[in-house]
Amino acid sequence: MKRPSRVESAAIIGFAALACGVSAGCGMAGEMVKDPTPVNSTTKLGQEPVPLAVVVRRADVASATATQVDRLLTATPVDATSAWPKQTQLSADDVTAMQKQLADHPYYDGTQWAIAPAEVWASALGGIKSDSGQSSSLLSAIAADLGGGYAGVEAKIDAMAALETRRKAERDAADQKDVSDADKKAHKTAADALTAQIDVAKKDIDVTKKSFGASCQAAAAKVPADVRDGFSPVIVNLRNAVHEAKVANIAATMRYPFVAMEVIKNPVSLKDTLVLAARGNASDVLFEQVGKRLKVETPQIVYENGRVAVTLAGIGMEAVGKLSIEQFIAETTIRTGKFAVEAVTLPLVIASTQEKLDFEADVLDGIKDGFHASGGSAAAPAEVSVKTSLEIHAGVTPPTGISLNPFARK
Repeated sequence: MKRPSRVESAAIIGFAALACGVSAGCGMAGEMVKDPTPVNSTTKLGQEPVPLAVVVRRADVASATATQVDRLLTATPVDATSAWPKQTQLSADDVTAMQKQLADHPYYDGTQWAIAPAEVWASALGGIKSDSGQSSSLLSAIAADLGGGYAGVEAKIDAMAALETRRKAERDAADQKDVSDADKKAHKTAADALTAQIDVAKKDIDVTKKSFGASCQAAAAKVPADVRDGFSPVIVNLRNAVHEAKVANIAATMRYPFVAMEVIKNPVSLKDTLVLAARGNASDVLFEQVGKRLKVETPQIVYENGRVAVTLAGIGMEAVGKLSIEQFIAETTIRTGKFAVEAVTLPLVIASTQEKLDFEADVLDGIKDGFHASGGSAAAPAEVSVKTSLEIHAGVTPPTGISLNPFARK
């Protein structure tokens, strides 16, 4: 068996530490989602023996969805004449088209792995734009002061994430092979101090989120009926997108300890994982450039001294359009290098994303409850079913209701 490189060995140590920590927390996955989550949706994604590349992607699309929901709530101009809120009501044709291109992605093509609905939501919401509107954001259209309050809570969430990153650095430093006993003790003491700060920050965030959610509800209950009815569908759809992002994030949480242990048991599997990641990244870069998925042959990967180098074959100039081959390979390499880092630090990404999604859920729930209190009724949200590549290619329709967020119908 090939001996792992120094970089691979460091990654394996990171996987070992993180696998232990995440394994202890997986029993809490059910508590992480406050929604009445459909059992089939979370179970289907969470119990699949997907590879590490798919685990990271599910965490990524959850994070991307959180980012897009944040943008649409706080930084997208809107008024009664704006078209973009209606664009969140994805049509069946829109969903089918997006699922078909995802079915050709190297991570899913020819496999039984479910394509998480969050994949569709992250892509769809990312394509929604608005350059004008009487209000600077959806939140400010409901009440002028909501934007500032939202930003304040977000700043606290980001600050806590920074503390968690510092704590991980201290714990990693304490676990280094050649560290002295005195330094090990100092790093552990620093990590314990950061844990105390994180606990205080978490309690403060929970209180602040609850208070801001109540403010959203009170403000939403006072908006004119035409504003309420015009914005109700977008609120419901964004809430459903958040729900599906939570499902994807929890699925990543549930599977991560197992794939981490697989890497520990078989270190050379890291190379195979990076090859799959490079194929996926190349496919994504090409799709962004030419608007369709192209078959990408198995790339050559060099992973040494903290750097990833990618060599691709079988890609011609006609395939990459306006993007040069050099740019194409460079972008693929950058994304694959980012994947190599994220694969080890994924629990931190998952935790930060979950905190943001919980906050967004509280905000959207508060607005929806306020609309309901003033006599509004919620429309049915756009639905995205859980499907595999094989089902999509075969035109198979899975049982209805698998990925529907029932809370959004109330």
